[in-house]
Amino acid sequence: MSLILNITGHEANMLKLAWSSQDWALAPYTVGRELVESQSVNIRQILCELSYHYDHHPSPDYRPYFKRLVDAGQKLSTALFTSVGAGEEAAAQAELIVSDIKERQRLTVYSDATAHIPWNFICRDIGKGDEIAPSGTIDDFNDFWSNLFSITVRFNKTDFLPDKPLERSSFKVLYILNKTHYLQARKHLTADEQECLDRLLELDIGNVTDWDSGRQRWRQISSNNSLLYIFGHSDGTSIVLDEDADPHDTRYRLDAAGLMQVFRKRERQRSATICFFNGCHTAAGKMDNSFLPITSTPGFYGFIGTEAEVSNVFATRYGINFMKRVCEEGMSIQEAYDSLKTELFPQSLLYSCFAHAKYRVESSKQARLEA
Repeated sequence: MSLILNITGHEANMLKLAWSSQDWALAPYTVGRELVESQSVNIRQILCELSYHYDHHPSPDYRPYFKRLVDAGQKLSTALFTSVGAGEEAAAQAELIVSDIKERQRLTVYSDATAHIPWNFICRDIGKGDEIAPSGTIDDFNDFWSNLFSITVRFNKTDFLPDKPLERSSFKVLYILNKTHYLQARKHLTADEQECLDRLLELDIGNVTDWDSGRQRWRQISSNNSLLYIFGHSDGTSIVLDEDADPHDTRYRLDAAGLMQVFRKRERQRSATICFFNGCHTAAGKMDNSFLPITSTPGFYGFIGTEAEVSNVFATRYGINFMKRVCEEGMSIQEAYDSLKTELFPQSLLYSCFAHAKYRVESSKQARLEA
């Protein structure tokens, strides 16, 4: 079974949810936005504490944080299935469907980009309470939506990709990097990781370390199928490439509106671009001031971002592994994301995929065979 959830900002203080599948559709219902957002903030705060723990503790262990995550995830679930006003029956039916899931399902969320929800950390009520005893494996998260669903969040229902992989010859990659963070993180990588990173950074059209250069490079490839990789400090509403620069210097700091202005495509361009915002809180943000609306404009197919603060070293390591899978090995966005969730567990859970699941580029090997 494949589920679809439409969620929109019904009113200033409400969200409207409507669940459906290929065979049925439930009536829409509304929930309180403030409660949903407060529980989302609570989850991200726990994730920030967990990320800090892994970055500073010699023997990190997520299990002391697990019960808090379960509690926060269940409260967010309750907020999403508690109807305010009409629609109680539809909300109860939707909650029952989720609670009865036995095998992983696909969930496509269509959003108007005003709701910033950590979908992976919603947890159905498993009724264990004080009996929760995490084992230290990914199986601990079986009742979280990250394991219940293969989640794709989309913001444009009209953009569809071809079934076959995108041609390698027309595919471009642009890296925009915080130079200081990049160089510091590189020192902590293994020799193999450094070699892979250097190879990835040489992919056409290379890398830059300021927004002006990024704008110039983007103009060269905006009509191509592409992957835009941005590595910098972020608070969820802007990305900084140099913390020592003047905070008003747009060469090194761009907010959401600035990013939209720089990277928006022309109306007639039919190319397909995925963005990877590899910085803290890039999946969060404020209503109408985040990276979600930017990557829902024509020609963009979503993005990969983080739910909380992530150390530069882990962010770099995750980025290397993700880009290698997508740009060299021919994995789809969803395949790369799912494989890393297990391989780099548990810090991999800090990343969320808001991109088209089937976005795929020819592998380097396949492209050479067909050349």
